[in-house]
Formats: sequence, C-alpha cells, structure tokens
Amino acid sequence: MIELFDIKIWRYERKFVVSEFLQQKIELIIRLHPALFSEIHHQRWVNNIYFDSFSARNYHDNIEGLRNRVKVRIRWYGSFWGKVKEPMLEFKLKEGILGAKKIFPLSPFFIDEKIGVTGINDMIRNSDLPDLVKTYLSPLTPCLLNRYLRRYYRSWDRSYRITVDSGMECNTIGSQFQVLFQKDSDNINTILELKYDSSKDANVDTITNHFPFRMTKNSKYVNGIESTLV
Repeated sequence: MIELFDIKIWRYERKFVVSEFLQQKIELIIRLHPALFSEIHHQRWVNNIYFDSFSARNYHDNIEGLRNRVKVRIRWYGSFWGKVKEPMLEFKLKEGILGAKKIFPLSPFFIDEKIGVTGINDMIRNSDLPDLVKTYLSPLTPCLLNRYLRRYYRSWDRSYRITVDSGMECNTIGSQFQVLFQKDSDNINTILELKYDSSKDANVDTITNHFPFRMTKNSKYVNGIESTLV
C-alpha cells in the first residue's frame, strides 16, 4: 500500500508512557523544557473508527513488528455523536521506524447509535475517493471505536511537536453503535508523543534527555483491540 502514495515527508513519532505520579506535573515539565514548548491548540477529543480485515491483518502486522505496515481509520474532532462535518480518511503508514500519513476528506455524515457498520461503509462508498483507495478498502471493515483527549505543544523553533493523550475510551463495533465506550475506559495511562521530521533526528537527544518518561512502543489501535478481548 505504501508504494501507492507519493510520500514526501516522513517523520518520527517517539512515544513515552507517563506514569500516574507524573501526570499532574506533565504540563509543567513540558513548559519548563529548554526547547520552550508552548501550547498551540485547545484541548479536544480525537475520535477514530479503525478498519481491518476479517483476519485482523493490520493488528497482527503491528504485533509482529513488520517493517512496512498500514493502519486505516476515519478521524474527526470534538463530539462523537451528531453531525460530523469534516471527517477524514487516514492511512497511517510505517516504514521501519519512520511514519507518514495520507489523508483524504470524506463526505459529512451523521453518527448515532443506529449507524453501524453498514452506514459507515455506505458513507465511504458515497465519498469522492480515488478508485485505488476504494479498492484497498473493499475487503476491510470497521472494527474498533476509540477516542481520547489530546493537548498540543510546539517547540519555539517549530521543529518538534508534542501531543499528550489521556482518558482513552474504546469498544469494538457491532452491527450498531449502541454499546459505545462501555467496554473499556483507560484513565490511568497517558501517552506523550514527540513528533518531528526525519531531518531533525540528529538533535533529538536535546529534547528527549529532559523527559523523565520511559520511551516505549505503543499503539492505541492494538491497545484498544486487546482491551476489548479481556
């Protein structure tokens, strides 16, 4: 799938688990960083509908750590329910330790408890997407809903961005969305992500050396799938 897209900018996403003890101090730690991070966007909910094959290929590719892999999702911001004015179809691509995203706008839609898998698939079919994208999506099905609160920061020189995600809620998708977010709610783990273009990697230690956090591999999609299996 990666070769279908003309990806010009690849970036790193370094992920850190923030301990429960440090959650209350995380904003202070970021704001006191020598790189002079400042908040660049108001805190908001990030909503996602993930797609996978019936054999869960994307999930297993991630677990096995394949060098080239893809995650597919619909994303929008703010309230989960009601009119979704600007939904985006995102292909999150991974090539080794570098990542990239390819984004396609989707037609607005209304989401309620009755929309279900059929309604999501109909919305995609009615959107103005390239034929290759629709072909790639045809064997996939919506499989996971998740949402979390996100805060955004950027360094003074604009080279590095930080996002802080907390309060993840998720559930698998049935024929309808009536049991949304009743399965799992994670109010303990907070994930900090440091994001930057590949050209800035040489100096990244000047950023990460000031974090009292543990760098880790983390996938919200994998976490969501595994939590709903418990």
